[in-house]
Amino acid sequence: MRKTILVLAVCISFVAGSVLGAIIPRTQPFRYFTGWLPGAVAKSEAIGSEIVDALQDYSEANGLYPIRLDELVPNHADSIPAPVAGDRRWCYETDRAGTWFTLTFSLGDQGYPCSTYSSETGVWYEDT
Repeated sequence: MRKTILVLAVCISFVAGSVLGAIIPRTQPFRYFTGWLPGAVAKSEAIGSEIVDALQDYSEANGLYPIRLDELVPNHADSIPAPVAGDRRWCYETDRAGTWFTLTFSLGDQGYPCSTYSSETGVWYEDT
């Protein structure tokens, strides 16, 4: 009886693994269970690009980038929408002189994978 149950459990695991393997690509399958889907990353970068535009407007008006993102509201942005990928939070950093910034969203506390925009390069970079 135990041997039959063990064989049945192994067969079910094999079938379930095969089905999931056919549905989810084998490269980095964790993304499909954690909110790091390619479409969500692209949408988050698009949302972030709107924030980047507001940061550029702020810099042109004030001569430096703000210390915090909420300083953009209401003069340069109506709101600061959250990214739809990862942990749905922005990490914004600037130097003390306000001459550069980075805007990042990531999967979790380890900050990986992440996508970052740098004012110095002017592009989004996804680190996976």
